[in-house]
Order: sequence, then C-alpha cells, then structure tokens
Amino acid sequence: MKKLKKNKKNSVSVLSGMILITAIIGCFLISKYGNTEEVETPKVPYSPPHNVTIPDLYNSSENIPIENIPTIVPSDGVTDSEGVNEEDMLPRDKYGLPYPQKERPEDVQTMLVQHTAKSGYEYFDNSVFLGDSVTLGLKNYTTKKRKTDSYFLGNAKFIAVGSYSVADTLTAVDSPDSIHSLYNGVITQPQDIIADMGVKRVFICLGLNDVGIYTKTEYLNNYSFLINRIRKAVPDIQIAILSVTPLTVEGERKILYNAKIDEYNNALAAFSIENGCYFIDVSTVLKDELGYLADELSSDNYCHLEPAAYDAWLEYMMTHCIPSPEEEAAMKDANGGAIHIDKGVPEVEGWEGSAGEP
Repeated sequence: MKKLKKNKKNSVSVLSGMILITAIIGCFLISKYGNTEEVETPKVPYSPPHNVTIPDLYNSSENIPIENIPTIVPSDGVTDSEGVNEEDMLPRDKYGLPYPQKERPEDVQTMLVQHTAKSGYEYFDNSVFLGDSVTLGLKNYTTKKRKTDSYFLGNAKFIAVGSYSVADTLTAVDSPDSIHSLYNGVITQPQDIIADMGVKRVFICLGLNDVGIYTKTEYLNNYSFLINRIRKAVPDIQIAILSVTPLTVEGERKILYNAKIDEYNNALAAFSIENGCYFIDVSTVLKDELGYLADELSSDNYCHLEPAAYDAWLEYMMTHCIPSPEEEAAMKDANGGAIHIDKGVPEVEGWEGSAGEP
C-alpha cells in the first residue's frame, strides 16, 4: 500500500512538472508570436512582407473583399452614405477616404513628359518594361498582338512579375522573400537582366504594392536604390518612370486608395526630375471624370486592365515620347549634364532625398 501511494505521488509530481513546462513554453510562444500589433520598422533597403499579392492585397477583417462589394444604386433621393448599410457603402464612404485628383496640380504638370508628335513602334526598340501584374497584363496583350503584327511595340521586352514592388526588386535572389523573374532558367535581379538584354531604355511601372505598405519616404528611397543599381549595371541607360495606375471606385482599400496613389505619383514626378529620369503619366488616360479607374477599363473591378486600357496607355506613350538617346546626349552637353532645367521641383514632405547608393 505504501508503494502504491508512493507511485501515485510520483505520478502526480511528473504530471505537475509537465503542466509547468507546457505553461512556460506557451508563455514563450505567446510573447514571441502572439503580439501582432508591434512591427519592427524595416531598414533600408526595405524588405517586402511575406505573401503579399494583388488583387487580394488588403483583404482583411477590416476590408470588404472585392467580390462582395455590391454596386450601390441610390434610391429615395439617397446619394451618399446616409441611410446606407455599412456593408453596402463604397469604400470611400465606409473609411472616409478623400476623393482622388481629376488632374495633376499645375506644378506637377510641368514635370511630366509633354505631348509630342506620335511615334511609330520603333520608339520601343531596345527598351524593356519593368513592372508588376499590371505590366504583366501589358506583356500578355503585346504577345497576343504580335501574333498578327510581329512588330507590335517594336522589339520591346518585359520583366513583369505579379505582385512585384520596388521593395521586391531589392531582395537578394536567395532570400525567402524573393519573387524575381527566371531569366535563362536562373532567378535574377532586374538590373542584371536589363544589363544582359542590352537595352538602352527602361520603362518602370511599380508601386501598387508599395503604396499600401510603405510610407512615401520608404517608397522613394527604395526607388533610389533601384535606379542606382540599374545605372551601375548599365551606365548610359535612359530611365522613364510610369505613374502608378488607379483603382476603380469600388476597388479602393482602407490603406490603398486613389487619393493616396495620387499623392505618391506627385512625389514620384518630383523624384524623377531630381534623379535624372522621365515621368510618363499614363494613369491620366485611365481615369474617369471623378479620378477613378474607369469601370469599362477594369478587368476585375479593382486594378487590372482590359485591352482597351492598354490601347489608351500605349497611345499616350506614343504621343508623349522621351528623347532618343542621341537627343538626350545633346541635351546633357548643352545643360551641363542635366536633362531637366528649371523645373521648379516642389518640396516632398518627409522625403530624405536620393538615399540609394550605386
């Protein structure tokens, strides 16, 4: 009987010890992983978060999934959020989002590539488009067009990755966050692909993934790193930055919306001037009369585009051409190495300036 009691006592001790150890491990895990409120501020160059994708970029408990956002049909004189159920409200009304710009401010308009005579497809020879899923749509559109017109868009090439961001371009190829393109069967950073392609001009269209994740300062500083890496790989390359494209009125999110995209684009125009790039405002022909992505140009009622949108995009580019490399060289000789003179670059609040190192 004493032996039985002793064994029972030992069993209780063992069980108590196991419970204590489990509790300690549980506390450790909660302290390490349970707090999602505090996120360490990323260091330059800024690392992208895991598993960020478009078009489901910001679906969460606070945001309405795009497929569940109904079209609002005003009735009984109700034309705004008054009397409308929250689940039926437009994102701008639900989150109090500001309205987008219908056109660029006057000081920004002077920084845009201005209207030119219309070019032919030869304008795109020896060029590459670097971008995200919206640019991937342009690539697919071009591939289809080339089946009947082999010289469509000249011999332009593409580096386009779904959900690609400026931050993504900076990740190491062996990083778990890397989503770089496969080039000749090898995962390769964009500047190295550009160098191997032997192109003379790059059109960059990146930002939809950045605008909702990073501050304006982080976004512009990341852009500095990207363009300096490209210039280090190809010193004489021309760099044209395309404006971040808009969202539909129903496609806005709490942290990604058109007024914010406009703000980043205005800063990006100033950044382009200051860093010897060109800013091509393709988004201007994609907007409706209120400043949103026109419904008829959207393929998913969010950010992706119909063929008609790419028609308008390319028509704008072919009538807003940057100088040829030869013309640019002459401009630099005449202007002491600069391609922009007296543009009156406005101050960009919170921007640290050219932070990228070559």
